[in-house]
Amino acid sequence: MKGRLRWALVCLIMGGTCLFGQVQNPMEPNKLLTAKLIYVAPMPNDLDRWVTEDLHAWDRYHVSTDSEGVDLEMQSNARQSDTHFVWRNGLPKKQAPNKKQPQLLSVTVVDWVTKAWLWRADILDQKQKKNQPPPPLGPHTKIYAHGMSPDQIAATITRTFRQYVQQLQKNASPHP
Repeated sequence: MKGRLRWALVCLIMGGTCLFGQVQNPMEPNKLLTAKLIYVAPMPNDLDRWVTEDLHAWDRYHVSTDSEGVDLEMQSNARQSDTHFVWRNGLPKKQAPNKKQPQLLSVTVVDWVTKAWLWRADILDQKQKKNQPPPPLGPHTKIYAHGMSPDQIAATITRTFRQYVQQLQKNASPHP
């Protein structure tokens, strides 16, 4: 009985790592630090064009136009607005969208081989509150984009991503 319980526990742990991404070896450097090639997938509002230009200016990664064989892939997922219906006088009527969901889209940098996400930014259509501390640089962050144009959003995405990679590099370098 104990053997089965141990086996079930091992399967649960191993299955959890497969479902929730790769467990990174602490001795192995972060893939964001060792990667050379990045592919920027198509994004809404020409964000991919602006992000590509900003990544070229940063000159940390070589930006590829083909997704095959790259180290990293930057992709976006637009929030799907759920359609809800309510019954009025025996007929279904489309309900107005929920204003409590300000997320426009999320931008994710994934390892192309394992598809494990390494950095993610949720782009929110709201202003940051005055007394709210700034969000962390990563691996999961928020970008408050209320009133920003697509090029400003792309510049903020790239700047936040760059600051996170630089923070990783600083933490990974051996201290004398």
